[in-house]
Amino acid sequence: MKSSGSSKPPILVTFARDPVRWLTRAALWCWVLSLVLPGFVVQKQSSETLWLGIRILPFGLLFGWLVMGWAVYANVLFFWVLGRVRKGKPAGTSIFFMLLLVATLPFFRGIVINEGSGAISPVASWGWGALIWLTALCLAIAASAVQQGWLELKVRQVQYGLVGLAGIYTLMIALHVYQWTQANIQEREMYLRGDMAFTVVPFCGVPLAWPEGALIEPDEILDLDIDSSLKGAKYPTPSIELPDFERYRSDGFEWVTYFRSFTSPVTVKVRYPAPPNPSRVSFQVKETGQGAMIRLVQNATGQVLYEQELRRRRQFGQRSGQEYCPDSGWPRKKGYQSALLRALGRRTDGRSVVSSRSKPQLQTETANESCDLGGQDIDGIEGLRAWDSRQVILDPDLRANKSLCSKTYIAIASVRNEPAGLWSRIDVFDRYTLRPLARFVSGGSISNDPRFEFPKDTIIGMRIANDAITVETTQGEVHATKR
Repeated sequence: MKSSGSSKPPILVTFARDPVRWLTRAALWCWVLSLVLPGFVVQKQSSETLWLGIRILPFGLLFGWLVMGWAVYANVLFFWVLGRVRKGKPAGTSIFFMLLLVATLPFFRGIVINEGSGAISPVASWGWGALIWLTALCLAIAASAVQQGWLELKVRQVQYGLVGLAGIYTLMIALHVYQWTQANIQEREMYLRGDMAFTVVPFCGVPLAWPEGALIEPDEILDLDIDSSLKGAKYPTPSIELPDFERYRSDGFEWVTYFRSFTSPVTVKVRYPAPPNPSRVSFQVKETGQGAMIRLVQNATGQVLYEQELRRRRQFGQRSGQEYCPDSGWPRKKGYQSALLRALGRRTDGRSVVSSRSKPQLQTETANESCDLGGQDIDGIEGLRAWDSRQVILDPDLRANKSLCSKTYIAIASVRNEPAGLWSRIDVFDRYTLRPLARFVSGGSISNDPRFEFPKDTIIGMRIANDAITVETTQGEVHATKR
């Protein structure tokens, strides 16, 4: 005949016979598990730098006091309490102080991301590791309470406790699911990954328009129509991060941009009169009462191919400053900029997929025709100067240097009389397109002393070859090799 207690699960009976030992073990298991799970992520920090428990512990113990991270010091008292329990001694006020430290968790300011300015990135989401860590502390307190006789655990009380613990985790899962339904796809990716329990970032309320693929041809030349109020916005007004375009039209001109590459670290923008045939697609960025609207519009029909609303709001965790939401997501996350690149058929760096070029081979030529950059800005556009009968924007550190033309190339050079000898840097451009081809630099180090810089008229000629350039100056010759 079965006993009346045989219907109860054997594991609960065993637990109720020695609850202190089981609670102590469970507390340690949960604590160790919390080390390998994310405790939190901070605002706008990539998933590759999730703050796992094993990372939080040493950093927190050393620097937690700087950012109100007092809760991490509860780990010290956690092991003190368990040690007292194992020795059969009361933990005393240690439990009170451990709870007091845990209670400071809402005041944790976040992670210092700039030691110079002291800028702090606040916690955006709390991970399951944090919840399991709190469970470990509660189990340690329960073990001490049972050991001191404050709490009596029998089978029924154990059942109630397990049901209560399951209820807490069920509520957290329900909160996660609810927030998931309210978030857009960017917020889900950033703040509600599977290892995050919940987020404290307010939701944008604006969906992220994520195209299935390219909506136009990757080499399409767009008409840019961007409100001037959105260009060059200054703090606290947020700026919109838009892709750079290799070719586009604006205000009756066509612009061609040659970006920095592995052959040359120079960016060049060239302006031409726009050809008579119109562009097929316009890229519009218009200000709205609450933020901005980005659109790709087919010019012939007015059909909107892509549309993304941006809403201004106060930066999360900051007293001042604003941001747009959804944010750009640049460079690794989903956002309006990465969505735009996808819609435009562009690479992740914003260039056209047809923009890759082979390493240029330079032919031997002599450059001795003066073709310096103009000294005045054109049409009030900063840096737009006349250069060899074209209009161009060059990097600022090149504008005052000496330019000499050969039949095929323009070479722009600076020469310095360093203590170790003459030093030169030369950038070579294709004379027909103004595309930067290569940079040549002399060996040796260079100082920042402006007294060593030669006047540009010291340079009288250059002998260009594929792998090296010889600069002829009134002070002698200086050789530079391709980078």
